[in-house]
Amino acid sequence: MVEPTIEKNDTVPTILIAEDSKVQAQALRSLLEHRGFRVFAAENGARALKILFLEPVHLVISDVVMPEMDGYALCRAIKNDEKLHHIPVILVTALSEPEDIIRGIESGADSFIPKPYKEEFLFERIEAHLHRKVFDPADQQNQAFTVSIGGTQYRLNANRAQLFNLLIASYEASLYRARELERMYRELLEAQQRIASLEGILPMCSNCKRIRDEKGQWYPVEEFIEAKEGQNVSHGLCPDCAKKLLSSES
Repeated sequence: MVEPTIEKNDTVPTILIAEDSKVQAQALRSLLEHRGFRVFAAENGARALKILFLEPVHLVISDVVMPEMDGYALCRAIKNDEKLHHIPVILVTALSEPEDIIRGIESGADSFIPKPYKEEFLFERIEAHLHRKVFDPADQQNQAFTVSIGGTQYRLNANRAQLFNLLIASYEASLYRARELERMYRELLEAQQRIASLEGILPMCSNCKRIRDEKGQWYPVEEFIEAKEGQNVSHGLCPDCAKKLLSSES
């Protein structure tokens, strides 16, 4: 268990992070503490559950893939315990596969954060759950229904609050991926433009004036033009050189 660095204070909300990556856990912890939250961190669901029975926690943010006890199992354990079931649980998930969505709903998660997440969306979800501004009690009633995802039907028990939060998280994930695709497309176009501009440049030695081809071989200008362009080169004098030559001879 990682102890909180902010002193215990009943007026300061306490958030528990369940994350097996030390780097990601520390990054999230820094964000939360910067906003004034008191933070505990656990490397897996089992450790997180122990903290929940020892410390007053107002909200849990859990990764999904962890050793010993994953985020889904942790969420189910919290929601099935009489002393803990009131604690909101936010699952951080990629939401890239139907199973992610189904297991998230079945575990009883209150909300979902798409991975990678935006700070603004993260804190919006946190504030909403801490202040209970998301839904009224009627929206927290579970209902049984059947959904079809990818041609497979699933029987689920969920409430409107869960489904709404899932839709918002899915939208955020789709929006992020769309922006990433747009960014990569722009970078690809820029790279193609740079390559095209480089292809139009002939490397020439500033001393001997030979030109290098794509294989790294150096050729006199005349040979290069004849080989690449299929044109014969005739030798003569341009007007400026002719004037200089005549003036020097006179």
